[in-house]
Amino acid sequence: MVALIGVGLWSTASLFGGTAVRSIGTMFWVGIIGVVGALFINLPWSMHFVSGRWWELLTSDQSIGERNLGLVNLASLNFGNITGGALVLASYFCVACSLLVANSWRFVWALRSAFLVVGGLLLAVLDDQGLLPFQMPEPTILLALVACGLALASATCASVFSETSAKKTSDWRRSVGLLVPVAMSVAILPTLLSVVDGRWHQPDSTLSQLFAQMPDNPADGNYRILFVGDNELLPISTNAVTNKVSYGVSDDGPINIISHWAPQRTAMNKLSDHALTALINRQTVRVGRLMAPLAIRYIVVPVGDQPSESSKLLIDSLSNQIDLRRLYFAKDLVIFENSAWLPIVSVLDEESAVASEKVGDSALIVQELHSLKPLFIDDQSVSNKTVSNSFDGGTVHLAAPFDKNWQLTIDGARLKPRVAFGSSTAFDAPIKGIAKLSFRTTKLRDLYLLVQFLVWFGLLILAANFSRFRRQVRAVSGENVRLVADDSQKTINTDRLTK
Repeated sequence: MVALIGVGLWSTASLFGGTAVRSIGTMFWVGIIGVVGALFINLPWSMHFVSGRWWELLTSDQSIGERNLGLVNLASLNFGNITGGALVLASYFCVACSLLVANSWRFVWALRSAFLVVGGLLLAVLDDQGLLPFQMPEPTILLALVACGLALASATCASVFSETSAKKTSDWRRSVGLLVPVAMSVAILPTLLSVVDGRWHQPDSTLSQLFAQMPDNPADGNYRILFVGDNELLPISTNAVTNKVSYGVSDDGPINIISHWAPQRTAMNKLSDHALTALINRQTVRVGRLMAPLAIRYIVVPVGDQPSESSKLLIDSLSNQIDLRRLYFAKDLVIFENSAWLPIVSVLDEESAVASEKVGDSALIVQELHSLKPLFIDDQSVSNKTVSNSFDGGTVHLAAPFDKNWQLTIDGARLKPRVAFGSSTAFDAPIKGIAKLSFRTTKLRDLYLLVQFLVWFGLLILAANFSRFRRQVRAVSGENVRLVADDSQKTINTDRLTK
């Protein structure tokens, strides 16, 4: 999305700068083809963006707006505790200076930098105040256009300054250009001040260190962690509940790249949305039971150095829940434990098995769910379980969205899955034996992977352009060299030299 906005601003600036329409059209279509090509070479996974929520997915902002960061913070690109962040505003002098002193071909680049800065900053400010009728990418992404424009303006001014400095005569362009190095030096001061200790004001304790008190592969079963709070503070990909509160879910163990994949909209997401909405609106004191089929054992609320009002209200509401107990509390993080959780894979007792056939809050709130035994405990994701367990029969609950490709085999006999609690998966297994869980992928997936590999390999060959090296070698033609000697010179007796 930012690439499309950048292409539009760049093309408009080039048009005002007198660039030929044909050249502008070429630049515009190259940008469009680049974006469309990026979607094409990532098929079928890029089909995730083909949905009724396509704009929200493209902007990647989860309907979050009205941050009220303010013009100064946005213009100075300051989103954290940066010493002297306002000094970055000095770089905007280069934008005005480039428009004043640039001439000839440099003026087109000055216009492009100005359009990127003004256009990107204007969109960021309007989105920050919630004045746009549609969502935009978050400021840290959108302001990449502004950073690019500032860099182009600085380069343009530096080029003008070097040109005027080479001349012996002095004019007003040279006088104004003398201020450019001063402005650039001032703008870079916050970076120098922040990099002194090498930490960039990062906290002494990280989330991964605080997670040490959460067990890995515990005997009572694998579990999940729910991160909820301000979107900017959550360490994984998120879904939005309101414009102030977002959430994300990860499996137990350290956070990895899988936790940053774009979240899918499934029936389990809807169950999470419903439970968190009831929590925020203070409509339930049993949010732990509502989240039991999701295998959520811990709820983590990062609050940062300055907790927002929404984070304070969220923590207060969580503290009033009957099924939650506060496990850890610090100035920047709060962790709750859900006493009503179910393992990711578990055998349900008889009453819970009957409740799993029902849909709605009543099946979860009225009946407390119990697990007789956790299954397949390891450090793999639920779709890649490699261990097997002895099984004495019963209903196996799987905290994963229902899909007919889930397979539970008991001594080689494959069982058919069913929907549990209206969102997750269950297997009714009245037989004993050795159980094994797997997810069967279609043959088309392997074909897609092969096609994608070939496409990427072809693009790599085109980008490397190995043929140009062959052309350069062939361009070196052999030449005949003629040695010219003067016969009048005496001939050296080589026989004497060799003796």
